[in-house]
Amino acid sequence: MTKKNIVSGIIAVAAVLLCMGMIFFFSSQDASESTMMSDRFAFLLRWPFAVKILRKCAHFSEFALLGFLTALAVKNFEKKKFIPAAFAISAAYAATDELHQLFVEGRACRFFDFGVDCSGALAGIAFAALMIYLFSRLRGGKKDDGKC
Repeated sequence: MTKKNIVSGIIAVAAVLLCMGMIFFFSSQDASESTMMSDRFAFLLRWPFAVKILRKCAHFSEFALLGFLTALAVKNFEKKKFIPAAFAISAAYAATDELHQLFVEGRACRFFDFGVDCSGALAGIAFAALMIYLFSRLRGGKKDDGKC
C-alpha cells in the first residue's frame, strides 16, 4: 500500500466515523426535539402535512451518505468485495442505531426504519460503485485497477 493510499484510507475512515457520529447525535434526540426539528423543516418546505415522509427521507438520506462513505473507505482496503463489506458495516450500524433508540425517551426501535436505513445504505453504496466504475473508465482503464 502506498503512502497516498494510506492517507486516503485514513481520511475515508474518518469520514465514516464522522457520519456515524452525526447519525448517533440525531438518534440521541428525544421525541420532542426530533419532532420539533422535523416540524421546522416541513414548515420551511411549506409541506407541514408530510412530516412522516420527511422523517423517513432523513433516515434514508443519512444512511445513503453512510453507505457511500463506507463503500469508499472499504474500497481502500478490500478491492474486490467492497460492496458486501460496505453493506454489512452499514446494516450493522443501522441495527445498532435502532437499538440505541430504545434507550432514548419517546423513541422506538422499528424494523421498518431498519429497512429504510438499509435501503438508503444500499443506494449510497450503489452510487459509490457507479462513481468508482466511471472514474476508472475515465482514467482509461478497462476495469478498476484498485487505485481509488
